[in-house]
Amino acid sequence: MTATPERRAISNDAFRIAPPRLRRARQDHAIGSILAIILCVIVGRVLVASDGPYNQILLGAVILGIFVLGFIQFRGHARLVRRSQQHQVVVTDDCIQFHTEGEESTLLLTDILRAEAQNRWRAGPSLLLHLRNGRFVRLEGYENQKRLNELVAERLHQPVDRD
Repeated sequence: MTATPERRAISNDAFRIAPPRLRRARQDHAIGSILAIILCVIVGRVLVASDGPYNQILLGAVILGIFVLGFIQFRGHARLVRRSQQHQVVVTDDCIQFHTEGEESTLLLTDILRAEAQNRWRAGPSLLLHLRNGRFVRLEGYENQKRLNELVAERLHQPVDRD
């Protein structure tokens, strides 16, 4: 079995975004779109029933805001789907590399204070990395997530905290 170019692994320890994660993102996007349409219909009906000029301006602005936010959500979702096809995480001896569309970013293992394994209700297992600069990186939604968590714990030479 040969891998297609977009599915080709960079190394043996490469982790890709799992299809259930993308499915969940599509579901969230669809639910958000349906709720936005329902909200627009409700606001539109109130707009038709209102007689004051300020009410019409205010409600028109609300509808415009909902459309703008929906467009931003759609662009973010489209970007996630497009970039996820090229995204891989590779854990090496001294860093975690993130490969997306020809770009590469690196997180040095020395920059990680501790790792916290989480089992979130809907999202499943994830790994929250606490960085020295006070920021956090969450690794979630990858194929073989448990193995990714174990591999990071091995490279950090410390046990992974449980939530």
